[in-house]
Amino acid sequence: MIANDPVTRGLIINGQEIFTDQKFSVLNKATGETIAEICAAGKEHVDLAVGTALEKFRQDRLTPYQRYEILMKTAQLMQERRDAFARALVMDVGKPIKEARIETARAIQVMILSAEEAKRIAGETVPIEASPGNENKMGFYIRCPIGVICCITPFNLPLSLSCHKVGPAIAAGNTVVWKPASNTPLSAHLLMQALKDAGLPDGYVNLVYGSGSTVGEWLLEDERIGKYTFTGSSAVGRRIKERSGLRGVSLELGNNSPNIVHHDADLDHAAKMCTFWGFINAGQTCVSVQRILVHEQVKEEFLDKLAEYARKLKMGDPFDETTDLGPMISLQEAERVKAWIDEAVARAPESSRAGTGTERSSNRRCWIRCSRR
Repeated sequence: MIANDPVTRGLIINGQEIFTDQKFSVLNKATGETIAEICAAGKEHVDLAVGTALEKFRQDRLTPYQRYEILMKTAQLMQERRDAFARALVMDVGKPIKEARIETARAIQVMILSAEEAKRIAGETVPIEASPGNENKMGFYIRCPIGVICCITPFNLPLSLSCHKVGPAIAAGNTVVWKPASNTPLSAHLLMQALKDAGLPDGYVNLVYGSGSTVGEWLLEDERIGKYTFTGSSAVGRRIKERSGLRGVSLELGNNSPNIVHHDADLDHAAKMCTFWGFINAGQTCVSVQRILVHEQVKEEFLDKLAEYARKLKMGDPFDETTDLGPMISLQEAERVKAWIDEAVARAPESSRAGTGTERSSNRRCWIRCSRR
């Protein structure tokens, strides 16, 4: 239905869907078709979302066991609706359907773990009697919820990483203002519906859309937010850290994942795994293979195996069960990668650019240099 009939999705604040005049389009990453129109939040909507979350936190009467029941029911509903979640991820992100199913399964497990932890959040007794002068004294601490948690989630694993933030926040007794990535919002509404159907009271999770330069900045300005949790680029993470002041932050930022292949490694397995993790989600994950350091004794053999596995990857329709490699998140990102490839080819020896004959290994080395970026 979504693919053929674009829908309009609004903000969700205090359980109500709010439609705004300012909208942006979400494209099917494989076809370029518009699949949804998403309402962007104004500052008044951000203020309302944070205010609602704070009010609900102050009025919260959910017991740890009730939070457990809600999160566990959410996981059960996600399992029942797993096909809808997976299809939304295919259109939202462009990842192949088999990868979308893996992400959905992981997200369900995260909700189950969050549910279990809701029953295990406790303090600890501190043995201060062990030091002189503290006889007949007892020290202890208890864990208390922070309040309003701002969750900012990325495009590459929009369902799984949202569950990683929203699930634990609810388990610990907090309320949430959630800003998903603008280009992958479809699974957010499905998750919100599952939480509501599982019995989470309105206003405990509030969903706002918009760019980081507007909505993100408004969220950072709001002193009522007790903590920020963000997954994304190092530049944005630094900005959040600078603006958060004394409030807590949890930042999961980008990296440059190196992989080491030693001379005694199982080269076939190493090449297979480097290919899989190098191209999963079109290479758009923080743990993608980005650099491979290979012992010189096995370099040529490893490169041959790596090229062999890479040639077997099938590109195409992400809804096709046999597709291994789908589109990138946007044309801009695809052009950026192509520029790296063009640079690598231009810097390669003239005789190696065809990639044939005795010059194949030089061409492969050029590809490895490109992947290091």
